[in-house]
Amino acid sequence: MDICSEKIGHKISIITVSYNSERYIEDAIKSVLNQTYDNIEYIIIDGNSDDGTLEIIKKYHDKIDYIISEPDSGIYEAFNKGIKASSGDIIYFLNSDDYLYDETSVESIIKVFRDDNKLDIVYGNIVIADEKCRYSHIFGRNMVLDDFKKGYMPPHPGTFVRRGLFEKHGLFDEGYKICGDFEFMLKCFMHDSDKIKYINRTIAVFREGGKSSDYRYSKIREAEMKQIISKYFGESAKGNFTESSDNTNALCRLWLETLLLEEKGITRLLKSSNVKDAAIFGTRKIALYLYKDLLRENFRIVRFLDNNINMQNKRIYGINVEPPEWLAKNHVDAVIVSIESSYGEEVIKQLHEITGDKLFIVSWKDLVRSI
Repeated sequence: MDICSEKIGHKISIITVSYNSERYIEDAIKSVLNQTYDNIEYIIIDGNSDDGTLEIIKKYHDKIDYIISEPDSGIYEAFNKGIKASSGDIIYFLNSDDYLYDETSVESIIKVFRDDNKLDIVYGNIVIADEKCRYSHIFGRNMVLDDFKKGYMPPHPGTFVRRGLFEKHGLFDEGYKICGDFEFMLKCFMHDSDKIKYINRTIAVFREGGKSSDYRYSKIREAEMKQIISKYFGESAKGNFTESSDNTNALCRLWLETLLLEEKGITRLLKSSNVKDAAIFGTRKIALYLYKDLLRENFRIVRFLDNNINMQNKRIYGINVEPPEWLAKNHVDAVIVSIESSYGEEVIKQLHEITGDKLFIVSWKDLVRSI
């Protein structure tokens, strides 16, 4: 029987939470209603919006199975309301700013569950998009329990979970503002790792700009993350999570101030090392900032490099993205690592191993510090 016409078996509950989301929520709704898989229960939990969100939702009321609009304490209370209202075998959360990548996103996931009925979680990739900067990046990879110690988890909008896991591990802890889904997924990876599967397929588009990516919430996120890591791995494990958003943001501010006030970039260290041609490791925002800064200082960017196989063979500003092994057979004067987190140190070590310590490799942070 064609999966598209099937009305029995795997029923999926898609839960969208919203608050004053009139700008984007219609994209989210349409992406659900346009899915080729039709055994979908669609639920919208609104936090008592006072803009045009409810008017947009009402346009589709006959195609949405459950709608509620009332005040809540935050996103995790809204998520939990959605779970309690749902009846699907599999649960998926699509926030109001995001949308499913294509019409077969759900169908592709359901097929994986059908092919292996022992699976409890299936997750894939997401596109992280910033429409203001016209920037996008594919995020997602196979993850293991140790990744959580460093603050990494499968991308939330790319993850589908069986209802039984919420019955087993409980609902989201509403005491968290940002990291409740991190804690829930950590519990799943600790106890059900053999029933979790990654697929290299893009599932959804995540628009940057929510609480989890807002500078104002960076301290809250870091505190919650360390609290969870300590709770499940022990106090000493907090050292594995070394992300310092304050330090990164401070460096970015210094960089901006130098550009605006002194009208110069962060290339002094490169110039003193006689660098002319460079490659940039990374393809996210800092990499794009670096590209623009280096270009205005008359450096030639030869390649972007990335370990992310989903970004390799793409082009950014007309420049190819290659795996770091490209360096073994090709020459550049320097590689600048654009990673914001402590993962940048691992990358620098990897690049030195590839090039035999014969290449000038430097972090963007060191360039800023040398201004």
